[in-house]
Amino acid sequence: MRLIDLSHPILPFEQNPWAQFPAAPKNMVGVTGMFEGVGWFSRAWYLGEHCGTHVDAAIHFNPGGQPVDEIPLADLYGPAVILDFSDKAANADVSPVDVRAGLERVGGLGDARIVLIRSGRSKLWGRPEYHHDMLNMTPQTTEWLLGQGARVLGTDACVWEVDQASRPENLGRRMAGADRFPSHALQRRYDFLILENLANLDQVPTSHFLFVGLPLRLVGGSGSPIRAAAILPG
Repeated sequence: MRLIDLSHPILPFEQNPWAQFPAAPKNMVGVTGMFEGVGWFSRAWYLGEHCGTHVDAAIHFNPGGQPVDEIPLADLYGPAVILDFSDKAANADVSPVDVRAGLERVGGLGDARIVLIRSGRSKLWGRPEYHHDMLNMTPQTTEWLLGQGARVLGTDACVWEVDQASRPENLGRRMAGADRFPSHALQRRYDFLILENLANLDQVPTSHFLFVGLPLRLVGGSGSPIRAAAILPG
């Protein structure tokens, strides 16, 4: 068995402010135990639920949705497929036609219920442009994937979709969460999970593989950091 780490490191804000979502709580860490004092080393962290490589639970956009501590572990472990759209320009739409063609290129969905989008943007991690250069997984595309049986949708970009408030035609408009992130808002109608900030999808040598990315059991949580990995034979 061989493992490929699909997670970014979690850093304190002071080490790299661009290694976290700008509007998120600032990652902070402090020392709580030192060898010279108590005889051991320990630290305390302050983190947002959506820092680093993470999962969005249904309750993130659905008031009655499942919190992260109630997600069955089996939902985040199993056959996965990577679709490569790294040739698309910044903020380009990925349409249902694109995704259908992408699946045809890799032999179909098969038994995979985890669909991961390789945008190629993980190489920008920790830089300002990471938060402005992504692909837009439209609501139509998201709904199409769910209709094919996908349960978990993930990306190696900052967000699954482009914030619609950042579009030139919407600048100055007052927009709520569902208007800004309509694909996320589909969690109000469908039971699915979103993974964001994945890393190293370009290092996975096959389109179909076994994925694992388990969250912390944060009671009532809207999401959690995960340690994601590709599990390969050999």
